Parts: sequence; structure tokens; C-alpha cells
Amino acid sequence: MPALGWAVAAILMLQMAMAEPSPGTLHRKAGVFSDLSNQELKAVHSFLWSKKELRLQPSRTTTMAKNTVFLIEMLLPKKYHVLRFLDKGESHPVREARAVIFFGDQEHPNVTEFAVGPLPGPCYMRALSPRPGHQFSWASRPISTAEYALLYHTLQEATKPLHQFFLNTTGFSFQDCHDRCLTFTDVAPRGVASGQRRSWLIIQRYVEGYFLHPTGLELLVDHGSTDARHWAVEQVWYNGKFYGSPEEL
Repeated sequence: MPALGWAVAAILMLQMAMAEPSPGTLHRKAGVFSDLSNQELKAVHSFLWSKKELRLQPSRTTTMAKNTVFLIEMLLPKKYHVLRFLDKGESHPVREARAVIFFGDQEHPNVTEFAVGPLPGPCYMRALSPRPGHQFSWASRPISTAEYALLYHTLQEATKPLHQFFLNTTGFSFQDCHDRCLTFTDVAPRGVASGQRRSWLIIQRYVEGYFLHPTGLELLVDHGSTDARHWAVEQVWYNGKFYGSPEEL
């Protein structure tokens, strides 16, 4: 009987071992959904910069008329390939990255997505077609750090006539302000029609929790051009009234 008991126990253990995948197998299967590692991000970034035809510039260059990498992230493989890998043990799906590039240095600026792979050593890139109902729009792209800097400069220039007004009403200004400067928060959506890029900018005192310290002044700025010299204040709102320009206020 003891021998029979040991035999049954051995069979049960063998069945459990065959039924449960090893930790290594689980880790390998879960890896199909893993985010890009630092090394993979660097590899994709370097690969994109090696493509001279893209004419890439650093993202912090303070101009909109440039081509720059906005985003690099994991590109999930097709569901069909993932299921065949997970359920049937077929080869691991090709690992790729999705790269979003802002092409501002073109006659017709646009936002284009690319698949870059295979990782970890990319050697190709291909343009990705937009999903139905998700057409990429240059005008609706997210605001970058460089664009925020240009918007601040635009406000500095446009509000010069309001320097004394700001000092009298808030004690803060955009001009020679040192530790008593004004800042802004932008509001989306950026327009009422397709192709527009017009944002309301809420002027605030630049102190801790500045979003709780509005001045009562808001400006509508058209910043759709890739040339920031063409950006302009279109409307001013102050204490419940609209004005056509800072000078009118």
C-alpha cells in the first residue's frame, strides 16, 4: 500500500507540473504586453534621429516650424498574433514601438505615427494609418513645452500696454517682474471649427497654487501659424466684459 500511495502522489505532482506553467514561461508570456524599457526607448530615439530625411530637431527648440518626436511608446501587436503566441505557443510577436512625430517644417504641417521595430534593435519604420474616426490633425495636437514658451512670450509682448494696469490691480506683471510675475493657464477646446487653434488664456499671479489666484483677465490667442510672429490676441475678457484688444481695455 505505501508503494501505491507514493506512486499516486508522484502522478499527481507530475500532472500539476504539466498543468501549471513555470514562472519563466509566465514572465515570457506577460512580456508581450510590457512597456518599453529605457534601452528600447533610447534605441528607437537614436534610430529616428539617424533618419536624416526626417530632419528632426530637439523638442525644446523654440519654434513651431520644426520636425520633432513627440511620443515613443509600446505598439501592441495584433490580437491574432498575441492569441497564437499565448494559446498555441507559436513564435513571440514582433516587438515594435509607436512613434508620434510633429512635422511642422513642411508646407502642410501634420502629425504622423510610425511603427518602429523590431526591438530591441530597430532597423525599419513604417507609417501607421489612422483608425477610423481618429484622423490626426495638426491644429488639435497637444501643446508642447516650446509652444508654451512661445505663448508666454506672445503674452509679454501683447500686454505691454497693460503693464501699469496690472501693477495697479494685482501688483504683478509680465514685464520686469522678478518674484511678482504673472502666468497663465490655457483652456481647451482650441476653437469652434476644424483647423482652428485659438486658446483662451487665463491670467494668474505666479504664486504657489497659482490656479487659485486669477486676475479676472482672460485673452483669446490665435496660435495656429507655425510662425509665432503671426500669433495674435483676438479678444480680451475682463470682469464680465469683452474687449477687442488689450489697448481697448
